[in-house]
Amino acid sequence: MAVVPFRINGPSADPDAEERLIVLGPYTLSFHQRPAASGAARHLAEGPRVEWPGEEEEDAAAAASGRGPDLSHVGLVVWNSAVVLSELLLRRPPLGPWPGVRVLELGCGTGVAGSFLAAADARVVMTDLPHITPLALENAAANAGGGGAAGAPLVVEYAWGAPASELRAAIEAAAAGAAGGRRGGAGALASGGGGGGGQQQQRQQQWQRAAGEEGGGGGEPLPDRFRLQQSEAARAWLSEAPPGLPPEFDFIIAADCLYEPAARAPLLASLAALSAPHTQAALCYRRRGLGEEGFASDAEAAGWAVQEAPPELLHPEFQGGEYVALLLARF
Repeated sequence: MAVVPFRINGPSADPDAEERLIVLGPYTLSFHQRPAASGAARHLAEGPRVEWPGEEEEDAAAAASGRGPDLSHVGLVVWNSAVVLSELLLRRPPLGPWPGVRVLELGCGTGVAGSFLAAADARVVMTDLPHITPLALENAAANAGGGGAAGAPLVVEYAWGAPASELRAAIEAAAAGAAGGRRGGAGALASGGGGGGGQQQQRQQQWQRAAGEEGGGGGEPLPDRFRLQQSEAARAWLSEAPPGLPPEFDFIIAADCLYEPAARAPLLASLAALSAPHTQAALCYRRRGLGEEGFASDAEAAGWAVQEAPPELLHPEFQGGEYVALLLARF
């Protein structure tokens, strides 16, 4: 296990470790990761580049066909940007103290940023794609005892660019899903909202697979108590939401989500669809020379005021300009 008080790049923070123990301020949280399955060490490595058998031939074939590298599983490992963002937001909360603040994380990956804000008593919904959320659920369960009164984050599936109703449907599936599957037994819980029919049943079954007997993406089965807590949290969010829409969020976060140029427009679309007039957002990314700098101007063109945090506000280890934190607010 790698123990990471702040030194994210040091020898104690082995990126290939199966578990990372991260200490930020008064909070100590544990995160499982799947480095072998992620492909991250090859394509987006933050340490020495890893040599892979046959990679030159594979890269040449991909280039010849116009395909880029497969980045669909890089969310299965902890990225520095998530820790940089978490440390900054815990030390300098943009909206004041975190208790009660309603937070949405887009592209949560292993769940670092959302879990730390939940530990600070924010109410958090973490989202990612279906092959990533089982690991986020596993980590949310592992850290459920280390959070504040707000409880563990709610983890649901959501793809950038999808309408807001899709997030609502995913929360409904989580509200209904905890009682189904092999371990829950008693049939579906009432979701408190619409979205019935075959499509919603499929979403419920997907949530059950993510949170059910198989555990969070290859780990131990998730405790029934945690599954029930997820259902109760989903119901609480739905009770506050306008009919047919997801709940309003005060703050939206995303860490290391700008490495694929084609994904930035859908990310901006989701920021617009899921924000209220008062909603602010914070993003953190690592400069990799993949056009990340263009996101700020695109966000401004979409109606956001964008402010880059001065490097001296980041943790001292990350003030060299490689990592960037942005704060977004509506005009």
